[in-house]
Amino acid sequence: DCRGLLKAAIRDDDPVVFLENELLYGLHFPLSDEASSTDFVLPIGKGKIEREGKHITLVGYSIGVKICMEAAKEL
Repeated sequence: DCRGLLKAAIRDDDPVVFLENELLYGLHFPLSDEASSTDFVLPIGKGKIEREGKHITLVGYSIGVKICMEAAKEL
């Protein structure tokens, strides 16, 4: 997602602040064929549902997504 959002931020005519979490530096993540495409761009302002539940909504970005997914396992 980071790759697609960064490309969208670069292409956007409006000012954009792009934050990176240095705790993620050096970590490796699987990259789908779609995300590795040179045309891959994610729209700014849209969320991604990682897992649906019934009783609570957890929202996170960057390393917070990992923490939310770990919390969802506990709940």
